[in-house]
Order: sequence, then C-alpha cells, then structure tokens
Amino acid sequence: MPVSSTMWKTAAILYAIAIPGHIAGGLKLIHPLLNKIPVTKKEDKVGQRSAQNCYNYVNVSLAIAGLLNWQWARTRGPQTFEEKIIYWTLLATHLAYGYRYAQVGEYSVLCVMWVAPALSLAGYQLDGPHASPIQASS
Repeated sequence: MPVSSTMWKTAAILYAIAIPGHIAGGLKLIHPLLNKIPVTKKEDKVGQRSAQNCYNYVNVSLAIAGLLNWQWARTRGPQTFEEKIIYWTLLATHLAYGYRYAQVGEYSVLCVMWVAPALSLAGYQLDGPHASPIQASS
C-alpha cells in the first residue's frame, strides 16, 4: 500500500472517530447552552433550532470527509474538478475553524481540524502532480 494511501486512510479514521466525540460534546455542552436561550417569540425558537441543526450537521460533514478520504486512498487523491474543489474547501475551512478553537484554548478538536487535513494534504502531495483546483480534470 502506498504511503499516500495510509495518509488518506488515517485522515478518514480520524474523521470517523471524531463523530461520537462531537455528538457527546453537543449533548453535554452545546445543546444545554442553546436551550438556555430565552425564547419569547417564534424567531427566537427558529434561531435556537437553526444553531442546534448546524451543530448536528457537522456530524454529516465529518462522515462525508471521512468517506471521501477513504475513497481518495483508493483513487490516489481527488480526481474530478468537483472533488478537488471539495478537497480544498475542506482543507481551508478546517484550518480556519481550527484556528478559532485554538484562540479559545479548545485544543482537543485540533486532531480533526488540523491533523486530519494535514494527513490528507500529505497524501495529496505524495500522490504526485495535480491540476490546480481551479482547472478542470482531463
């Protein structure tokens, strides 16, 4: 198995094992805090539920990132234009959001926010030359 494949698969596993922790953190910290938001009108409830839904949707994003990384271990990286856009978007957003967590001293999430994307970047680089993310694949 190529080293790059190991990088992609390790990133995929980190994304997958982050999901139970993310769910637990939501149940323990996030949802109780969101439930304390004073709800006096419908807009308040919509805002509260929207924040809860956004937090929960991160689990879907983690699953998708994990599945794509596992696929990229087989295909030696993103192949299509759309996959490359997804790849670079995941990389950029994880780095940015990881920085926001680091600013408040929440370092435990950096494994999935920085380490997993760094592993996928290593896999991407090891797999050889790639077209720019803004160029269509041939």
